[in-house]
Amino acid sequence: PPVQNVRNALDDIYQQMLDSEINKELSQRIIYMLDDIITYSLARDKKLEVAQVKKEFAERLSQIIPVSGGVDFNHNEKQQIVALVGPTGVGKTTTVAKLAAVASVLNRCKVGLISIDAYRIAAYEQLKTYAEIIGLPVELALSPQGAQDAINTYTDRDMIFVDTVGRSPNHQIHMAELRSYIQAIRPTEVHLTLSATVKFEDLVRIVDRYKELVINKTIFTKLDETVSLNTLVNGAYYTKYPLSYFSTGQDVPDDIEVANIERIAALLLPEEKLAAVVQKLNLSQIE
Repeated sequence: PPVQNVRNALDDIYQQMLDSEINKELSQRIIYMLDDIITYSLARDKKLEVAQVKKEFAERLSQIIPVSGGVDFNHNEKQQIVALVGPTGVGKTTTVAKLAAVASVLNRCKVGLISIDAYRIAAYEQLKTYAEIIGLPVELALSPQGAQDAINTYTDRDMIFVDTVGRSPNHQIHMAELRSYIQAIRPTEVHLTLSATVKFEDLVRIVDRYKELVINKTIFTKLDETVSLNTLVNGAYYTKYPLSYFSTGQDVPDDIEVANIERIAALLLPEEKLAAVVQKLNLSQIE
């Protein structure tokens, strides 16, 4: 069919993305991408298959929304130090506990935990409770030197997970403190932990504040607490930090999943919408 048909068929999907508050530039790129995939498929196969379009869409989407997969639990020679940073209340401590459990229980890694929190001893107590259940050691670091000492006590550990203090991100002093802790720890990976429930404008503010740390990846939490996942999609597109994990509830260690592009593709392009487009275009082929 003429290209116009493809474009018309995609109008609904475009409108739905805008209605879901998906970033306009991203929505346009997605429509161009789908247009390209569909036009090419029609020229080649004369008939569209939902599964094929879906597969190609996910592949192409991963070029604009990067996904890194999770932490590497292979027991390589090099000790891994994974630090989680981010604002208060996003669920960092629970997420650290989940990752520690996945590493030690499911992947048989020797794991050590460090809590950097001189302000809210509550986070340390919470982590300590989890650590006792899983059977892991946990150190409380009250200064960058203390953090370094904690690392040094863990020379026999494959992996160290670090839960960082969650004070207000509007705090220059806090960011300076956090930076000195990170310099002392020298993590192999820093995951910025963000909530899928915040407004996008707030997310931008948080990300800009944490940018001065070297961030490698992003974890989105509280996917179970929100229907609209526009913050996640727009946030991933905006930060360009690869997504590592999605946290979907409070249960340790069950409610965490390795981020995958298929899940995001399905949010942007629901199967029933795609099926309707495919059917429409396949019918117009016959006419």
